[in-house]
Amino acid sequence: MPVNLAKESAANAAVDEQIHNNIHIIGVGSGSTIVPAVKRIAEIVHKNNLDLICVPTSLQARELILSNGLKLGSLAEYQELDLAIDGADEVDEQFNCIKGGG
Repeated sequence: MPVNLAKESAANAAVDEQIHNNIHIIGVGSGSTIVPAVKRIAEIVHKNNLDLICVPTSLQARELILSNGLKLGSLAEYQELDLAIDGADEVDEQFNCIKGGG
């Protein structure tokens, strides 16, 4: 499977499992896997009319949130998140992660 399709599949699976009615405020990271994740979040939010606020960790995440018609929040407004979604560069069998490996 090509890398971009694997990333999209992983993003969709994570979002499908985690985004539901009990999740109201999420952190949105950055990177190539976040693009399909935010697209999927938007599909679920709009289809199910969920009241979800997205707090970005970067300018890229902010633009993705806005361009997908999602509600934008900030850490100044929402210090506690229900969930954060971000990519990882490497993950081993024990789920130890490297983020930002360059």
